[in-house]
Amino acid sequence: MINGHLMPQNISILPSVLSICYIGATKLTIEAVRSTFHVQCYAVAEALQWLKTHNLKYYGDIDVVNGHLALLPVNEVPQELLATL
Repeated sequence: MINGHLMPQNISILPSVLSICYIGATKLTIEAVRSTFHVQCYAVAEALQWLKTHNLKYYGDIDVVNGHLALLPVNEVPQELLATL
């Protein structure tokens, strides 16, 4: 489903690779979603760099795309994910 060496993938494909299934007695609140699924773009960047350095077998040849990182929210749930709830 995800091909190539560009990381992170474009945020537009997020609903294709991640979905949320909530089962509960009450309606899922946006606050609950935010506390569980918020994205920190700088943390994604640091994690990808760490993987590229320390896991050469699987991540050594990836290219970190700053343009894709810039599309990620700062400490917020991506709108692409909220749209699937």
